[in-house]
Amino acid sequence: MSIKDKRVGFLGAGNMGEAIIKGLLQTGLVPASAIAATDVRADRLQQLASQYGIGAASSNHDLVAKSDVVILAVKPQIMGAVLKEIAGAVDRTRLLISVAAGVPVARLREGLGKDARLIEAGVDLRGLERIYCQAVTRSWTRGRDSELRSVPA
Repeated sequence: MSIKDKRVGFLGAGNMGEAIIKGLLQTGLVPASAIAATDVRADRLQQLASQYGIGAASSNHDLVAKSDVVILAVKPQIMGAVLKEIAGAVDRTRLLISVAAGVPVARLREGLGKDARLIEAGVDLRGLERIYCQAVTRSWTRGRDSELRSVPA
């Protein structure tokens, strides 16, 4: 699956979310017009929307409903509440990628209350200039391990 030609939504627009948005835009993988975000801090969301030209979604549920790929970039302690909020918009056509530290795929699936296409990614922000991602998780075809190499963005 390629992220090109996909609509990418970010649940959470803090440092992690911004670093990934910046990386996607700098590499040309996704145009600003195909990226939208939500954040609990309206001023932060508006700042990123102005700075990068991305969309600012009105709610987490609406963001997921309009996205092909959803980056879960919220704090681990609020992940459960966010998953319950978006569960109605999650289906097998969307890929959810969590960058929340210490939140395994099983907990994500449990929080959604349904099976979903999920990836747990570890992200190393090296000075917020380049992002290195590595993910090892169960694939959405249960029972098979999937591994993604560590790649610079």
